Amino acid sequence: MVPPARGGASLSRGTAGASRRPHARAASATALPPWLLPSLSLLLAAIVHRRALGAFFGTDDFVRLEEAAGLLPSAPTLWRLLSEVLYVRLMLGVFGPQPLPFHLVSLALHLVNTALVWRLARRAGLGAGAACLASTLFGVFPLSYSVLLSAVNINDIMALTFVFLALVALEVPTPLRAAAAVASFALALLSKEAVLFVPFAAVLLPQPSERLAGAARRLLPLLVTGVAFAGLYLAFRTHGLGTGGPAYAAGVGPHVFHNLMTYSLWSVDLIRVVPDAQGMFDPLAWRVGLWPLAAFALAGLLSRSRRRTILFGCTWWALALLPVLPLEAHSYAHYLYVPTVGFAVAAAATFEATAAGIARLVSRPRPAPAHRGPSGAPRPGGAREAVVAAALVAIGIAYAARTDALIDRRTTARLGKTQLALDPFTRKMEVARTAIASFRSQLDGDHQRVVVFAPPGLGKPISATTGQELPAVPAGTPSYDVIAGVLGGGVTLRLFEPRLDSVVFVSRWTPEYRDFDLFGEGPAGRLVRMGRGPRGHSEFARFLLGAGLYAQTREYFAEVVATYPSERLLRLLYAVALSGSGAPDSARAQARRVMEGAPPDTISATARRLIAILEQRK
Repeated sequence: MVPPARGGASLSRGTAGASRRPHARAASATALPPWLLPSLSLLLAAIVHRRALGAFFGTDDFVRLEEAAGLLPSAPTLWRLLSEVLYVRLMLGVFGPQPLPFHLVSLALHLVNTALVWRLARRAGLGAGAACLASTLFGVFPLSYSVLLSAVNINDIMALTFVFLALVALEVPTPLRAAAAVASFALALLSKEAVLFVPFAAVLLPQPSERLAGAARRLLPLLVTGVAFAGLYLAFRTHGLGTGGPAYAAGVGPHVFHNLMTYSLWSVDLIRVVPDAQGMFDPLAWRVGLWPLAAFALAGLLSRSRRRTILFGCTWWALALLPVLPLEAHSYAHYLYVPTVGFAVAAAATFEATAAGIARLVSRPRPAPAHRGPSGAPRPGGAREAVVAAALVAIGIAYAARTDALIDRRTTARLGKTQLALDPFTRKMEVARTAIASFRSQLDGDHQRVVVFAPPGLGKPISATTGQELPAVPAGTPSYDVIAGVLGGGVTLRLFEPRLDSVVFVSRWTPEYRDFDLFGEGPAGRLVRMGRGPRGHSEFARFLLGAGLYAQTREYFAEVVATYPSERLLRLLYAVALSGSGAPDSARAQARRVMEGAPPDTISATARRLIAILEQRK
């Protein structure tokens, strides 16, 4: 009798081992249908990320949509041509600027990738329970929230899908399949160039009768394609035709280590709702980020049966992160989408090795039976393996439940006491949705020109870090108008509303906008129509005066009164603003002009009362 190998995998050879192999898997092969566990992973992923289907667009989405619609000039580059240019143009042409079709495609491809992670984990030697855990860890990963809610982040999803297809094609190295693999990998690179090193990790996953050198030869078409593409990318970038600019500034320094540790921390963070809120590396992340990597290393040393699988997973994770680790300006959660495949496989292998070791320690050896029945009996380790598999599936379900709770809190948590979302991505998405919906509901004609006027001091400055209202923006602190920033200075409104001829956001009104419809900014991203001409300005003045913004109204109405000198109501409101901003003599002069040659109506009576009040204050 040949004893079972460590970790539960039989290494028996010859006819005796072959005859017992069906019994070795009897407990698992007959207990569950083979499709059940991968289906469970897909179901959990769909449940956890269901919120993506109700999402709107983000700011990066607007830029690509506006380029596709011809509202912005497109950058002259081939990089991400498939995912951010051709795909967006196709979807916009078929469905228009509707977010649901984009999110349906992203979620569907994510589920495809989740299924392919299951397949990869099985090929890497994991049992069914561990493969279910690996695909669940990937499928429900909480930081994939920002990937699935952004239409443009399909670049990560699409790139991973094509990488998987390329690797599957080369499992049988025929010339036709090699050509298909190269084509798939080229499409992956034209979706997101960050995947170019991933095929090198697959060298550590040889076929059953293949050595590492043989795996490298089989994967050579992908390796050569990746190296060639990397050279082209670097050459094009020096001429400004690749991803560049301050946001993509790269270098070698301590930030590389801090980026690595930050991504490691984010990969296991089940405590913080928005760990990636700042979009920068955490210099203290190493205090936690080292531990999962240490756990992988320890499990690999102690488990011979899972050593290569853990090494493969860690290598995939590191190589997929390699292109973004040198970035100096930011660390983004969506950069973890492709690396999470490797992290999930390594984590599942570590859990499986640990669970199998614990099961061996707690299970008592039983004496072999004196004789076997005619049909044979399952080997003693079969029940133990079933318990291990069940435990791993349970861990996956618990992880999914926790990530679902985290994502739910992420979508509902507010910034301090404001109505703004705590998560920066959700915040911008919600502001954009509210602004566009409120704006479109108030348009009343074709070929409209709109000015959104937001004078300084309108609204309260809010710290994006603490969520607290500030008395003023501290000197040297970067700040921006949230609504104007999210809507690209108004270009985004033209994407959703073809009736617009032009739209502009300004902080100072001038006579050149006299024929524009006047809008103001309300709470939580609402845009409020004031009207056109003198009536619109009087409404806006009442709004500003009601908020106590006398100085802003005074500056604003100096231009308005000069533009409409015969409008008595506007001049009266100007007088009120002058009075409230410390210019009583000018206020009296404007009030007297309101009454000159005018009938004794309400406007004249109000001007007279204002003069009386100013006289009493002398």
